[in-house]
Amino acid sequence: MRVTDAQLAEIWDHGYTIVEGFLDPGTLGEARDALWAIYPRPEDYFADPSQHPRFARSQFAGLRFFPYDSWALNRVPV
Repeated sequence: MRVTDAQLAEIWDHGYTIVEGFLDPGTLGEARDALWAIYPRPEDYFADPSQHPRFARSQFAGLRFFPYDSWALNRVPV
């Protein structure tokens, strides 16, 4: 897959770009599913945020650092 010159310019200008189809649907689906082992599902969190106080401490409270416990998540950045 080739990243276009326009996408590279977007990275320099905005700090990111979107590359459609970069991850195949299976890899992306496995990574999404692995996130629920780390984070509560949105419907669970918003039903009662007081049950998840560790995510309310600051805007950075939910950050996790690489490598992750899940190979499905590790495959995304690698």
